[in-house]
Amino acid sequence: AVGGRYSALTDFGMVPAAIIGTPIAALAVAAQAMADSCKVDTVDNPGLQLGAALAELALAGRDKVTFSTSSGLAAFPAWIEQLIAESTGKEGVGIIPVADEPTRSDYGDDRVFVSYALAHEGHSPVLDGLEAVGHPVIRITLDAGSDIAAEMYRLEFATAAAGAALGINPFDQPDVQAAKTLARQAMEGGALDEATEVDTDDAGEALGAFIDEVDAGDYVGIQAYLPMSDTTTEALQTIRMQLGSRTGVATTLGYGPRFLHSTGQLHKGGPGSGAFIQIVDEPLLDIDIPGSSHGFRDLISSQALGDYHAMVQAGRRVLRINLGGKLGNLARVLLASRG
Repeated sequence: AVGGRYSALTDFGMVPAAIIGTPIAALAVAAQAMADSCKVDTVDNPGLQLGAALAELALAGRDKVTFSTSSGLAAFPAWIEQLIAESTGKEGVGIIPVADEPTRSDYGDDRVFVSYALAHEGHSPVLDGLEAVGHPVIRITLDAGSDIAAEMYRLEFATAAAGAALGINPFDQPDVQAAKTLARQAMEGGALDEATEVDTDDAGEALGAFIDEVDAGDYVGIQAYLPMSDTTTEALQTIRMQLGSRTGVATTLGYGPRFLHSTGQLHKGGPGSGAFIQIVDEPLLDIDIPGSSHGFRDLISSQALGDYHAMVQAGRRVLRINLGGKLGNLARVLLASRG
């Protein structure tokens, strides 16, 4: 069986693509051409080139791979994020993908920038400035939209190669199960302590103390167990931008529980450089789970609590902020993030 994050070019990914009218013949041709190119065991192998570059840069301290795209490929980094994070983030090592981060004026020396652009759209000119001050920049240009399949194959190959260079197995996810076990324990009324958390009245002081412990080379990960919407994402991205400005480190953002099977593995199994802010609220909707006495409200709350304890048990730094049943209180967290 092919693991989920490597399955985009299998029936699992191609059948839904065909159903919505995607020209999968062109995707297949592009993917096959890249697969043929990656068969050679030399420096001419594009997958090996990319994987070796990412691994060697990570081993040299540049482990925050920051993605940039032209507008037509804006959704691509979300897929790359899961592939790299879940494949490499284990045994205390890993490559940290940074997707959709607000642009800033300066970056630490733990960065490498990877840009994907459609030929007719072009790469961002910001990359030229980053390259001029010494940041490694990798530019990959796609002649047509169907070339996304070729880049998926290249990335899958590169991720596997990077895992080998880092000395880990890129095809397992050992730390995902820990959060699942603790979530199940919470749902079943097991002996799981309540999380240590603050409310939004105390968020300013708590955030200040928390980020004071963030050092150069760390990263701040925002984990939002909130209903996904454009308005909420905009607020979270603003919080992310402000925390990035205050700390000077890379920032990531994931909606829970979705990120648990993506960056969740990296958070618990990867480098101990993450400082995580878990923002929780009471889920608005409660849909019954067939065959269970619980609904999705209990499930999501238990998943958040289980992951909190899994991170604590892994020795991670975690600050949990509870919005108190009022999503509007996210504005207080936004205000607190300004310092």
